[in-house]
Order: sequence, then structure tokens, then C-alpha cells
Amino acid sequence: KVFLGACAVQGAYSHLAPNKSMGMYNVTDDKLSTILTECNGGLFLMYAITAYGVLFTDMSTIKAIGVAQIPINVSNLRNILNGEAESSGCNMPGQWVNLAITAFAAYACLSGADYATTAVKALTVYIGLATTQFRFAPEAALKTWGIDLKDRSPVAIFEAKSLGQLGIINAVLIGALVSNVDAYK
Repeated sequence: KVFLGACAVQGAYSHLAPNKSMGMYNVTDDKLSTILTECNGGLFLMYAITAYGVLFTDMSTIKAIGVAQIPINVSNLRNILNGEAESSGCNMPGQWVNLAITAFAAYACLSGADYATTAVKALTVYIGLATTQFRFAPEAALKTWGIDLKDRSPVAIFEAKSLGQLGIINAVLIGALVSNVDAYK
């Protein structure tokens, strides 16, 4: 519980105050790294909510995964609507597709749809593929998302690698849970 609590606190801080989160490490964020920090916070929250929901509550695995999608979906939608994603150089059709995939999976999980397990498996593959590129080829991943070379600061590259690591961890967790792997018990 302590580990999940630490993940939740770090996730909430990075997610809700991404422009201040790196300040405690004496790192100055730029526009792109701030959005990536916010996404990293959302991934920390996704991990903490999913794991806590499955391990310490009566919540079903599918419901826990659905609830865990809410914070990152809300921030993705906010960043699209308020122009932050676009002003950071993000590819807007890609942002909308990303939001559609994660929101659809959340809806499937929270509504109890028959296809919820399939939606989570698809989400697992999507998160796994997208974030593996961020972890091992961050500059190529940022290019894929439409980020211009001039906007890729060393801090943004670091945040992209972190996003990749956290995404892979989430993909493994939800993939294992939805496939009924009992190693977590």
C-alpha cells in the first residue's frame, strides 16, 4: 500500500501541477516536457488506481482498469480543447485517436459491456506499442506524434523515456490482469 500511495502522490502531483513537478528536482520544464510530465502523472495514477482497485477493494479487474483511465482521459481532452496539445506541436488527429481509444476502453470497462475484456486487450497492445517506442526511441516517438525537432529539449526526451517506461509497466499490469495471470496475488 505504501508503494501504491507513493505512486498516487507522485502521479497526482505530476498530473495536476506538471509545470511545478520537475521544479523539486531543479529542472526547468518547457511546454512539451510539461505536457509529457502531465501524461506521466496520469500513467502513475493509472498504475496506482488499477493495482489498488484489484488488490485492496472488491472492484472487478475490468472496473478497476476502467476507473484508472479517467484521469488521463480528462487531461487529454482538456489539453486538446484548451489548445495546449496543439501549441506544443502535437499532431492533433493523433491526439483525437489516442483519446478515442482510451475513452472507448474506459467506457467498455465502466459500462460492463460484453466486449470490455477485448477492449482492454486492445488497449494493452496500443499502450504497449506506443510507449515502447517512447522508451527505446524517444525522438522517433515524438516525431511520430508530430513534434518538430526544434521542440525536443533534453528534458522532453527524458520525459518521453519516462512516459515509455510507465506505459510499458501499465501495459504489462493490465495485460496480466485481463489475462487472469494470478502472479500479483
